[in-house]
Amino acid sequence: MAGPTFAVNFTVRKTKKNSSLANVYAVITMDGQPPAEISLAGKFQHNKWDGKKERVTGNSIDATSLNNHIANVRVNITVAYRELVDMQEPFSAQDIKSQYLGERAPAKKDHTLLKLLEKHGSEWRKKLKEGTLKNYDATETYLKNFIKYKLAQKKQTGDDLPVAVVNYAFLSDFEFYIPNHPIKKHDPCNANGTAKHIERVKKLIGWAHLLGWTKKNKVAKFTPHTEEQHRAKLKFHHITLVKEKKFYSEDLRLVRDMFVFSIYTGMSFAEVDKLCMNDFEVNPSGKFYCKMYRTKSGEPFAVPMLPDAVRMIRRYMDSTKSIENGTIFPKITNQQVNRGLKIIQETLSIPITLTFHVARHTFATVIALQNGVPITTIQIILGHRKLATTLVYTEVDEATVERDIDHLETALSNRATLPSPVEYLQRLPLRSGA
Repeated sequence: MAGPTFAVNFTVRKTKKNSSLANVYAVITMDGQPPAEISLAGKFQHNKWDGKKERVTGNSIDATSLNNHIANVRVNITVAYRELVDMQEPFSAQDIKSQYLGERAPAKKDHTLLKLLEKHGSEWRKKLKEGTLKNYDATETYLKNFIKYKLAQKKQTGDDLPVAVVNYAFLSDFEFYIPNHPIKKHDPCNANGTAKHIERVKKLIGWAHLLGWTKKNKVAKFTPHTEEQHRAKLKFHHITLVKEKKFYSEDLRLVRDMFVFSIYTGMSFAEVDKLCMNDFEVNPSGKFYCKMYRTKSGEPFAVPMLPDAVRMIRRYMDSTKSIENGTIFPKITNQQVNRGLKIIQETLSIPITLTFHVARHTFATVIALQNGVPITTIQIILGHRKLATTLVYTEVDEATVERDIDHLETALSNRATLPSPVEYLQRLPLRSGA
């Protein structure tokens, strides 16, 4: 198949700062289209340029080096042109430039976004946790909708795009698209939710690059916008309200007790739900511990059972439903829990939406940090790989500051009563005969 008319020429332009110096530019032309230019590195004396031969005159090291570079650029631009011809698809001079710079995939027709999503689904679906899969499914829906949106903008048909088109500008547009085109119209993504979708697409494109689907990962340095988020937590009197309220519904009592258990252990709903007697042990010092692996990360964690948590275990461990299910707590669905927590919140007029995330944050801050538990210990209990993750769960509030200042005041007071070296010696009783 004959390709379109194509040429690579080289021209020079004087630099703005010094008119005696010049830069070389490769000019790609094709079929009367607007030319594409590529600036070559290196400056030289403008009067040394031979326009007919498109090279620098002279035999100096600099001249020879630049002429070799010009020759290599000509060859590589021609290679880029041939690669695009072999694809048997329309392309422009700008496409040749992009191909040369590695900004365009050497495209195979199956190296598309939908094919990438399909491959990711088939290879990773069994490896990812249920919650992570659900999040990827949402990202996939957003991405598919965005592809159609982009094609419609260009008045093109179809529902797929090459992986190579995903660059900085693509992700920037996608970041703007997500909150303005929510999957659920009543529930648009906030900045942090949008950032999660962007990060998943970045991981997909990084994976595609490792697979050889792109010459260059053009979104590796893209950083989505995020906003500092206040982590909701209960005040201690809220915890007391929840613990002491009498509920006549068996399901509500179970939801409340599992929620309270989470407040005193920092465990997620998934971990509380599957908790069984084999997860507990009594250590040599006589402490009652729960040792498990985090559902989300697979990290090990160990939680000493506080009295309120032990009461919840004793309340349910011998119930018929728990024994039948082989777990500490009777089986209950996530939907039942969410519904129950909403009823509890409304019944007690608590100004915070109750979730197991809130329970976990409450444990980290109100139960642990405010009572002097070191942040590194909280990290172990929560099963976090990085301390930075734990710091997100906790925040220093007035109660913590007050406790620490009390310790400081006591320490300073004790320092003030210490004698000077002379006073210390003077206070020592002298031995007889000394």
